[in-house]
Amino acid sequence: MIYRNLFLIWILVAGFFNVTYAQTSVVTTASYKGTVGNYPIAMQLRQQRRNDTLSGSYYYLRNGREKVLILMEC
Repeated sequence: MIYRNLFLIWILVAGFFNVTYAQTSVVTTASYKGTVGNYPIAMQLRQQRRNDTLSGSYYYLRNGREKVLILMEC
């Protein structure tokens, strides 16, 4: 009986800590096409709300996706 009660208390405490420390990460991705000067590009931006970071990449359409330029995180 004592072991059963201790087991139930342990499950309640473990469940409380699991629920308390669970975090949701929301990532928003946006894709754009435009030009830099006369050169057409495709750009992708990613925003993470949990740690407020913005990152992305772009490439010149003429060169293809293999030559992606990475934008610094800020």
